[in-house]
Amino acid sequence: KCCIFTPCKKEDYMDTFKIDVSDNFEADRVSGIFQTENIPHVIVNHHDQAYDGIFQVSLGWGHIEVPMKFKSEAERLFRDYINSL
Repeated sequence: KCCIFTPCKKEDYMDTFKIDVSDNFEADRVSGIFQTENIPHVIVNHHDQAYDGIFQVSLGWGHIEVPMKFKSEAERLFRDYINSL
């Protein structure tokens, strides 16, 4: 279950890194920041209806995948977001 928010070229998106998020609210806030900065990303929710969310217990709520090309900027923006709380 994922959503692509900012379009990018396929070759730019093949190599990604993950930013763990604790819930859908954090995912939405960080996604909004990335959209504003034109950083392509995908929100991945670890919930699975068939298994009643059992994977979220071990894997966490989910993560945001960002192309390696945008890693430093995305990490900086995520750090700034976390520090602003």
